[in-house]
Amino acid sequence: MYEVVRELVGKEEIPPFYEIGYDLPFRKLEGIRERLGEEFLRTGATAQIRRGDNVAITAGSREITDITKILRFLVELVKERGAFPYIVAAMGSHGGATGEGQREVLSGYGICEETMGCPIVSEMDTELVGKTEQGLDVYMDRFAAQCDGIIIVGRVKPHTDFKGPVESGLAKMIAIGLGKQQGAELCHKLGFSRMSENVSRMARVVLEKKPVIFGVAILEDAFHHTAKLEVILPEDFEERERELLKEAKTLIPRIPYDKIDILVVDEIGKNISGAGMDPNITGRSPRLGIGPPYAERIAVLGICAGSHGAGTGIGNADVITRKAFDAFDFDMTYPNAITSNDPESVKLPAVMPGDREAIQFAMSVLMGDREGRVPKIVWIKNTNELQRFFVTESLLEETGQSGKLQVLGGPKNALFDKEGYVKGWEEAGRPE
Repeated sequence: MYEVVRELVGKEEIPPFYEIGYDLPFRKLEGIRERLGEEFLRTGATAQIRRGDNVAITAGSREITDITKILRFLVELVKERGAFPYIVAAMGSHGGATGEGQREVLSGYGICEETMGCPIVSEMDTELVGKTEQGLDVYMDRFAAQCDGIIIVGRVKPHTDFKGPVESGLAKMIAIGLGKQQGAELCHKLGFSRMSENVSRMARVVLEKKPVIFGVAILEDAFHHTAKLEVILPEDFEERERELLKEAKTLIPRIPYDKIDILVVDEIGKNISGAGMDPNITGRSPRLGIGPPYAERIAVLGICAGSHGAGTGIGNADVITRKAFDAFDFDMTYPNAITSNDPESVKLPAVMPGDREAIQFAMSVLMGDREGRVPKIVWIKNTNELQRFFVTESLLEETGQSGKLQVLGGPKNALFDKEGYVKGWEEAGRPE
């Protein structure tokens, strides 16, 4: 197998790489518990938690660095008020659109009964809460809908597939996260062009009809550190989320080159980005089109373990490895694509036997005359970790013109094992 393919792509010589350091905005918040305590003193938000109440606390499908600390604090807070906390899986159709699958996702982040000190509720049953003014049904997790109080916890950040005054955040956690598969599908059916307004409208219905006590908004810096925590009262959700989204957009990085030939991504995953690899970073989205760094080809080498086989975003690659293909779980991936009306993101690209052949394939299918020119290649771990990455020599001049980039080492050659997968790096010119 692959004999002819290896012969064809093997003509491409993978060039040496240079390690680059990227000076990204660093805003790590120290003292998570202390900051949350200050926020509750500022807002008086806990006054609505009454003794004996059942209180639902949302937990989503994204990997948020300090989520276990934040959730534990909230669980303890609810208990101190004499109420009964429950963590509720709020992730739309993720986790294969099953209660057990969503529980598994939470467990992978360390969110389980043993660590949280309260029950974890992960079901797919919903309750019809009401309708928007435009007649759109609004559904909500049945257990949460029957609780005496609801706490919405979510990260505010730019969305991968739609733009607007409200994108990923508390409103989306309400409308789509707590809406489960049924609510998420209804919202997506109306199209991404109207997603921001529909998410806001659906969230308003829940806020009017159900006892949402407060929200905890999380902002992260470019290093995936918690940069800001804010407790928000229900009547302030929409206004504050709009402001926080503007701030969040100043914190995300992008690949700092105007035009590249190839982007190599070690791993994608739903825990990394809802789109597997964030289009705000890669510049490629079936919904938003193509933008900087205008990569002509994208090679994806793997799906990270934390994604539990969800391979959403693989369709945005031109080539993947056999390892990535084998990790692709159809039952974990397709329900989300069906729910979000996004078949493009799960289309399977060309499959190569190893990392070496995947990169060589990407080089082989570049357009234009490349005689005597080293392709402009950027090699990253994933779209959450850009503080260190590799580039080829042809990008060094542009690197030197940026005040935020520094060459840390190189040239280095990638070393491959007998199956063609990367096993390390060596200084260029040295024997293996």
